[in-house]
Amino acid sequence: MYNLGLRLKAIRKQRGLTQKALGQKINKSEPTISSYESDAQIPPVEVLVSIANVLNVSLDYLVGMDQHTSSAFRDLSPEQCEVMEKLY
Repeated sequence: MYNLGLRLKAIRKQRGLTQKALGQKINKSEPTISSYESDAQIPPVEVLVSIANVLNVSLDYLVGMDQHTSSAFRDLSPEQCEVMEKLY
């Protein structure tokens, strides 16, 4: 199953942002970003749009609806998805 928090964390790190820096850019606290990345809280749609804009990715890509992820990563664990994202 797809893991939004794992993808969010991976993209944020690829962009060289800390949780605090991302939070400042979208007017959210560092603990809130952490809760999104740990899947303790699901970001509202408007926050997802803001995050996608800051990270310069499509909303589809951020939430795992891009064609590559949905077909190729469907049966992988979150850890395996993270490795594949790094390779991709």
